Amino acid sequence: MKKTKALVIALAAVMSMTACGAKTDDTSANLPETTQEQTTVAAEIEKEEKSEETTTAETAAEETTAAEGESAIEYVEPAAEEFEYQYDTALEGVKITGYKGKAAAIRIPKTLNGDPVKSFKIARSVQVTNVEIPDGFTSIDDSAFSECKNLVSVSIPSSVTSIGLQAFVQCSSLTDITIPDSVTNIGIEAFSSCRGLKEITIPDSVITIEPSAFLNCESLTSAEIPNSVATIGNSVFKNCKSLKSVTLPDSITCISIGTFQNCQSLEEITIPDSVTTIERNAFDSCKQLRSLTIPDSVTSIEKNAFKGCEALTVTYKGSEYNYTNFEELYSLFN
Repeated sequence: MKKTKALVIALAAVMSMTACGAKTDDTSANLPETTQEQTTVAAEIEKEEKSEETTTAETAAEETTAAEGESAIEYVEPAAEEFEYQYDTALEGVKITGYKGKAAAIRIPKTLNGDPVKSFKIARSVQVTNVEIPDGFTSIDDSAFSECKNLVSVSIPSSVTSIGLQAFVQCSSLTDITIPDSVTNIGIEAFSSCRGLKEITIPDSVITIEPSAFLNCESLTSAEIPNSVATIGNSVFKNCKSLKSVTLPDSITCISIGTFQNCQSLEEITIPDSVTTIERNAFDSCKQLRSLTIPDSVTSIEKNAFKGCEALTVTYKGSEYNYTNFEELYSLFN
């Protein structure tokens, strides 16, 4: 565009020269030369404008392609006969208990046969790859997607406040998931054995991460836990063999039993000053963990908290302890 403006200015200058400097009679020797200059500049302007049009068209095409990529999934809302369901008088609505349709990308319906859908569970639906949960649902029920082994993505609305027990257990093809900042509770074994899960974002609305929530998530490499979290249950990251770093919030008081047990790739972690208790097997078999400083706030370290940590040096109140004398460290608290 700047180049086009420059060419327009040049053309104007040439025309100005013709009007102000040319002779008025028909015998002017400069007239053909000036006309040629005008023609050349005009041609360059036309060429530049076409080039800009082409670039604009290409950019628009790229933006369209990107937008199409983001919305490439075409969800289907299955008919009532494609679900197993029943009416629940206590809920005053329908409970979906299974899915027997063939569509791979589905939207959970809000109603079936005119009745509101109050809960859903499509466990072991191996044909399902993508799911959209519409706004209005407040929870993902226990075992809602358990053993949906080909499930790749789930769109969770901001109306959801809790993720139930084993909601996504053994969804081995699930590689990432976004938890909305409305969720306050992640249930027991909610994502257990999601072996393809590489990253997880825990929003600062979450208060409780229940036991074994990410147990056996072997591809998970990092986790950042926000300060809103007050409780991290037993074995939350147990057997997360690719987990290298974890950020713990200064809102927790206890590192529970087996929280990081067998996290063989864990290299660094900082224990916040809010922690008072480190329970047994909390860091069992963290073979890559080399240094750890225990804050003065800690008043209890249970036996075997650092079992199998052969490369680890623990610093507590100015003294260092390693694999050969961890028992001395435990004895300070027992």
